[in-house]
Amino acid sequence: MILDEPPRRRPAIGLTSLIDVIFILIVFFMLVSSFDHYATVPLTVASGAQSAERIDKILALEILSSGDLVVAETNEPAEPALARAHKNALPVVVTIAPGVSTQDTLTHLDQIKATGITALTVRPGRRS
Repeated sequence: MILDEPPRRRPAIGLTSLIDVIFILIVFFMLVSSFDHYATVPLTVASGAQSAERIDKILALEILSSGDLVVAETNEPAEPALARAHKNALPVVVTIAPGVSTQDTLTHLDQIKATGITALTVRPGRRS
């Protein structure tokens, strides 16, 4: 005896459980992500030319493309000059050479801030 069986239907995918899983994932990623800025570096961007009497009362530093922080024009190490600048309350202007990585820049800016200097201006170097 041959019986006609109805064709088997493929079970439909339950969307309710899929939506629940997606909601749980969204909540999870919202809880584990942070929208805070971990560290910010306040900067003053240099604009225009400085007055002549002001230029001799600043410390001009440069971050070279090699990543070294030196006194501009003399290429001396910056550490002794930073100590003198802090002692004399001189503002510091840092010129960043083209090709310097962001990590090197932030490392040196943190180093300058750690010496206690509060007047810090950063400007990009000129491409040659």
